[in-house]
Amino acid sequence: MAHARALRDIEFFLADHNNCGGLQVRTCPPTVAVGYYLVLTCFCGGFRVKWAMSEQVLFNLVWPFQPYTSNYGRFVGFARPNNPPPMGSRYSLFIRDRQTGTDELVSVDVDGNEGNGSSSGAAISADGRFVAFESSASNLMPGDTNGANDVFVHDRGAPAAVTTTVNFDTPAPPGGPEPLDGVFGGIDFGTGQWAWEGPYGVDATNNIYFADSTGTSRTFAFSPAPRVLNSMSVFSPERGTLTLSDDAGQTCTREVTTGSMQLVATGWTRPSATATASFTAGWALGVDDIISSTAP
Repeated sequence: MAHARALRDIEFFLADHNNCGGLQVRTCPPTVAVGYYLVLTCFCGGFRVKWAMSEQVLFNLVWPFQPYTSNYGRFVGFARPNNPPPMGSRYSLFIRDRQTGTDELVSVDVDGNEGNGSSSGAAISADGRFVAFESSASNLMPGDTNGANDVFVHDRGAPAAVTTTVNFDTPAPPGGPEPLDGVFGGIDFGTGQWAWEGPYGVDATNNIYFADSTGTSRTFAFSPAPRVLNSMSVFSPERGTLTLSDDAGQTCTREVTTGSMQLVATGWTRPSATATASFTAGWALGVDDIISSTAP
C-alpha cells in the first residue's frame, strides 16, 4: 500500500514540476521515526514521501527516475545524503551495480575521500567506468580555491566481470529429464530446441543435447543479455566438428573426439545476446558447464 501511495505522489509531483528545470529524485537514509524515505526536490520547493520500506524496495521504486545509467543498464547512478538528514544535507553521488546489488561512492578524490560539498549533474560512460559530475566540493583536487562549482571525472576502473556456470546439476532443471524449454540458469533455451538428461556416456552429471535429430545447430539466448560466452564442456559418441558462433560476429571451431569430456574455451571478449552451437554429427553432441560472464 505504501509503495502504491508513494508512486502516486511521485507522479503528481513530477507532473506539477516537470517544467521547472530543477527536478531531482534522491534517497535519504533511515531515521528512527520514519525509516527509509525519498526526497523529490525542485528549485521552487521540496517534497518528502515518508513511508518505512526496505532499502531494496526503495531503490526499486526510485531507480527508473534516476538521471543516468550505463549503456547496458548494469550501473545506475543516483544522489543521496551520505550523512543523516535533515533536508539540506550534503549530497554525494553513488553507482549501484545491479548485478551485485552493491553501491559505490563516486564523488570522491583520487584517494577515495568524499567531497566536502554537494555533487550533482552526473553522466556515466557506456561501460560504467567513468563518471563525470559537477561539485561544489573544494577537496576533490589540490588547489581548488575558486569558490565555484567545477566538473570532475572519476575513473572507477574496469568493472569486474561476474561469471556464471550453468551445470544442470545445482540445481537440476525442473521435472525429470525432458525437453528443456524457456529460461533456466539465466539462459533462454527457446522451445523444442534442447533437452536435458542425467549422466550419459563419459559425462557423469546432467547435460543437455539437441531435442531431436533434425538439423545440426541449436541456438540459446542469454537472459538477461548481453553476456560473453566463455566456455562449455562437450562430448559425443561420434566424432564431429563443433562451431560456436554468436550475434556479435565471433566464432570458435573445435574437433570433438570420442571417449572424454572436452573443454571448449571460446576466447571471446565481446558480449552478445545469442549463441549458436553447430555440430556436424547433430544431436550426438552433449553439452555441460556453460560458463558466461557479464558484459563489461
